[in-house]
Amino acid sequence: MSNQGATEFWAEIEMLSKLRHCHLVSLVGYCNYEKEMILVYEYMPNGTLEDHLHKLGTPLSWLQRLKICIDAGRGLHYLHTGTGIEFGVIHRDVKSSIILLHESWAAKISDFGLSRIGPTNQPKTYVNILVKGTFGYLDPNYFTTGRLTRKSDAYAFGVVLLEVLCRKRAVDKSLDEEQWGLATLILLRVAAVSLLGQLVHPNIVGLLGYCLHGDENLLVYEYYENRTFDIFLFTNAPDNSKPLSWEERLRIMIGVARGLTYLHSSKDQFVCHGVQSSDILLDQELNAKLLDFGLEKSCLEFELTGRP
Repeated sequence: MSNQGATEFWAEIEMLSKLRHCHLVSLVGYCNYEKEMILVYEYMPNGTLEDHLHKLGTPLSWLQRLKICIDAGRGLHYLHTGTGIEFGVIHRDVKSSIILLHESWAAKISDFGLSRIGPTNQPKTYVNILVKGTFGYLDPNYFTTGRLTRKSDAYAFGVVLLEVLCRKRAVDKSLDEEQWGLATLILLRVAAVSLLGQLVHPNIVGLLGYCLHGDENLLVYEYYENRTFDIFLFTNAPDNSKPLSWEERLRIMIGVARGLTYLHSSKDQFVCHGVQSSDILLDQELNAKLLDFGLEKSCLEFELTGRP
């Protein structure tokens, strides 16, 4: 019933018969009798990294996660550099489910059915090959060009590190389609925060920090309690019962215009979606500061949730 066939079966046997490392799973033997094709590995009682991240109730401690990542990284380094052997190996299907955990919680890489051998001492560092792997872990460059390199493994391992960091699956189809891939989602979030951090102007509210952990997407702005423009317009001001004068209103709107001009004229050419009076904060001197605007660039769209 396996979706892997004889090619992968024999590739696994050939590969593991040549490799020896404390962070690669050991092949004890195999059976190829009639319809039985069985690979026998050393017993790894703690299952897979995927199990402990997404299926089992008790989460791994941060120290355990760190040790597992270091172990897996060392296993990949051995494969790529060909230490002690005459060739390097590109795993081609690195993911959390192929990282097995020993009784001592040592991590060992397994499942070499899609692996490819390549020389380590030649200028040509890639292999042209049919794209195979697991969605969510595939290196975009390998996917588009068919050129398999060690960097393809590095990309997939980076996705595993993201899984370990936030305990989210590499692919989550319960989310909107554009957010299925964990790597894409994280990149968009980091890019969004990076872009927001570039906005420094007297009429743009200051971003002090952020949190992107699990389901928490929080932005921390300068603090202005109950000082939005709409409060001053439609209710009594928090520190002054008098309505805003025409001069004060004009000064506020000039500040808003300056903030928008700054956004539009920046090198990234940000576009604000629908500025409202509730999106305009006022400091003690009634200087206007734009807040909570959806930002859009021609090459990148994103949305951040969370309020100051």
